[in-house]
Amino acid sequence: MKNGKAKLVRVVHGVNEDQLLLVGKSIAAIKRSLREVFNIPYFAEAFVDGVPVDADHVIRQCHVVEFVKRFGFKGATNEPAEETEANGLLAVYDEPLRRMSDQVKAKGLAADEAVEAMRILVLQWCQHTFGSVAAWDLPELQGTITHLSKLLRVAGEVQRCDSTGVPGRKNSTSDIADFAYLHRSGDKALTWKEILTKWKKGNPTDSRVTKVEQIRDAYRRHYTDKAVR
Repeated sequence: MKNGKAKLVRVVHGVNEDQLLLVGKSIAAIKRSLREVFNIPYFAEAFVDGVPVDADHVIRQCHVVEFVKRFGFKGATNEPAEETEANGLLAVYDEPLRRMSDQVKAKGLAADEAVEAMRILVLQWCQHTFGSVAAWDLPELQGTITHLSKLLRVAGEVQRCDSTGVPGRKNSTSDIADFAYLHRSGDKALTWKEILTKWKKGNPTDSRVTKVEQIRDAYRRHYTDKAVR
């Protein structure tokens, strides 16, 4: 009985918790078996005795396994859920995701190819960090990964255009649209005037953009058919 108690591990997600025999099991297996009863979201990260671990981590001797989603919705939002999730992931896991962006950017792929390459890397990273994807995750997860991949591809382009003195591509407005798209996304979205100021600071020799309307029109042409306010 004493040995049995020693193997019990406290599992926590929000108000849900229990003492379970988990030694020798992976985080992925634990999460998969408890997701429904503990209401654990896919993007919840595992912490073992307060230390974040990957999905393939195997439980040895520990006291607590806690699942925590490190980002969430802040009040009402007009964004689709997959966009809010993608922005949350980018805000919290910026470093590993930016490394993927740099990796894809170095290949010099066309936009659609870059997004597809990013989707593969992001999905692999999700499975490594959060575990295997269940059937009921697929619809929302696919939307989130696609949007996140587009954000990362755009971020790679903006990084190049955001450096002082770099004029951008003179034969296109897609870099301007990408710049606006990135800075209009998420909780820290800039106003059109702020986006114009930021663009002009990073691209002082680019004569394509002198007015807010030019940024807004480039964004509308590339990202929406609706009028942009």
